[in-house]
Amino acid sequence: MSAQASAAGATTPIGSDVVLAGMPLVDVVCPAATICEAIGSNAANEAVVVRITAGVPGPGQVIPGVTAVAALACPSVDFCEGVGKEDDESIVVAIVDGVPGPVTVVP
Repeated sequence: MSAQASAAGATTPIGSDVVLAGMPLVDVVCPAATICEAIGSNAANEAVVVRITAGVPGPGQVIPGVTAVAALACPSVDFCEGVGKEDDESIVVAIVDGVPGPVTVVP
């Protein structure tokens, strides 16, 4: 599967064959026409978020203590939430302006 164009607010999955500087990206959400957030992992097996502005990807921001994020939702241009599983626990991470915050374990 390859990357696909996405309308504002739409989620477009992209396959692990899409690699940015050694980071396979698995999901992208575009809350605005020129701003997207992508999630994936880096060569050190750490989860990363990548902000894409006007089609230009920024650096991968590591999500500390997480190896993978399964899905991403962005209700606004400056706020997203990633969800996944780490050590058999469900997790949520807030992403503000492309920067991941603390990871929260779902009770």
